[in-house]
Parts: sequence; structure tokens; C-alpha cells
Amino acid sequence: MSEEIRIVTDAAGFVLDCSAAAVDLIGYSARGARRRELPNMFVRERPQLIELLRAAQGEVIERSAHFRPNDRKAIPVRFRLSRGAPGPNGEVLLEWTFTLRWPVGMRLPEGVDRRQLVTVWRAGTMRCVVVPGGENKRRLFVCADDDVVIHEEQAPTISEALARAAELQRMAANGALGNAAE
Repeated sequence: MSEEIRIVTDAAGFVLDCSAAAVDLIGYSARGARRRELPNMFVRERPQLIELLRAAQGEVIERSAHFRPNDRKAIPVRFRLSRGAPGPNGEVLLEWTFTLRWPVGMRLPEGVDRRQLVTVWRAGTMRCVVVPGGENKRRLFVCADDDVVIHEEQAPTISEALARAAELQRMAANGALGNAAE
């Protein structure tokens, strides 16, 4: 199981500490992340000051948003914001726990970053995702509700992956691609 993506901020949202997995997410070193304003790293559905205040008072905020790592494309995330343990001087600290909205069942080849995934098509609640990777790393996934993988296969080349994705889209449109793993 991978490490939890956890970031601790002060009550205003400035980063104080983060897990190694959070460092990978935000695109800064642990030292470089300190004192950065975490809410400003969101591009859509940005956490508002009122939410930080409510969390500081003990309310738990859970929702989706789009987070933009340093020098990378924005990615959909789900986050949980809650009041953490008090700081060394009794100050209020906030704990942010992130869940990346990528299919949890995807078995990505070693060395492939989830941020490299490309969505080829969406049809209703389904979507088709390609892992461009390199030789022996290319994969094609079809995901249903809640990012559950219902189909997975290798893709020798990008052109073959795109052709197969079009075929899978036709199958999905005809109802031939069910919600059970194939």
C-alpha cells in the first residue's frame, strides 16, 4: 500500500510539513514546500478561507477539486481537511489528506507516473485512459463509475492503442462493455 498523501498547514493554509507522497504530488521538495500557501495550488474549486476557518473550529471538510502541482498540469483530487493536533505552541494546525482520482485498480508498470495518463474518450460514466509509457509499458484502461477498472489490456504502439480505444468506445456505446472486469 502506498504512503498517505498528507500535508499539515497552519490555520491560514501555509504548508508546515508534508509526507513523502505529498512531496511527489505537489512537485516541490519538502523544504521548498514549506511556507507555500496550499489553497493557491488549486486551480478549480479552490478551498476558501471560510472552509479553513470551519476546519480550524473542528468541522471536517471533504470534497473534490483540481490541484495543480508545480510546473505540471492540474489533476482532479479529493481532499479531506480537518483540525490536526495542536502545534508546539498550542497553535491550530490543519491536516489535509489527498486522494488522487485515478482508478485505484490500475496496475501501472514500474516507472510510469499517474500524471502521464491520457484520457482518450468519455462516454456517460465510462472513460478510456491510455498510459503512453515506453515499450512494454503502454496500457489501455476503460473505467466506470468511481474509477473502477472494467477493462485493461497492453497496447504495443500508440496508434494501436488509439485504434483499439475507438473500438472500445463503439462497444461501450452499444452496451457491449459491461461493468464487470473482463
